[in-house]
Amino acid sequence: MDILASIDLFLRSDCDAAGAAAAVSQQTGLSAARLNELSKEQAGLPFQSLVQQRRLHLAQELICQTPLPFSDIALRCGFYDHSHLCRTLSRHVGCSPSRLRQGAAAR
Repeated sequence: MDILASIDLFLRSDCDAAGAAAAVSQQTGLSAARLNELSKEQAGLPFQSLVQQRRLHLAQELICQTPLPFSDIALRCGFYDHSHLCRTLSRHVGCSPSRLRQGAAAR
């Protein structure tokens, strides 16, 4: 079972982070505990941390590859609002969405 593919599929259709474990469990037929075990085996992270990492990665893709407003990207990726996306991105990546988009445009 490729847990990463299941999470990515879930995130591309519904980014309700709070419901991720239940939704992916239902989608895969695995218990939440088994999902957590597989997540640690395949990615070295607990399930919720992996979901957050994948949400952030999806947000980065959308920021760099689309002209969508940051508020739309934030909501699409399961962040509470634009501000939540900015704080999370700054903490984990070290730059704001604007700077990330500018860097992508310069390439």
